[in-house]
Amino acid sequence: MKAAEQSLSDAASFRDRDLSALAKFALASIYRDSHRDQDAIRLYQELIDLNSVAVPKSTAQFELAALYEAKQ
Repeated sequence: MKAAEQSLSDAASFRDRDLSALAKFALASIYRDSHRDQDAIRLYQELIDLNSVAVPKSTAQFELAALYEAKQ
């Protein structure tokens, strides 16, 4: 899991907006699964602000809402 997290972190810093967004989205999923909710929330907020073609704002908002719903 650590290797995947590191690879996705590296890809999240790429200049390609869509590739970076996809990596952040996958990384947020890993964070959710490992109960690192604050890290996942931070990435979903970044994705909402980025609003890329690969991960539209609405998709990031939906995932963020699902995270909050699971916590409540």
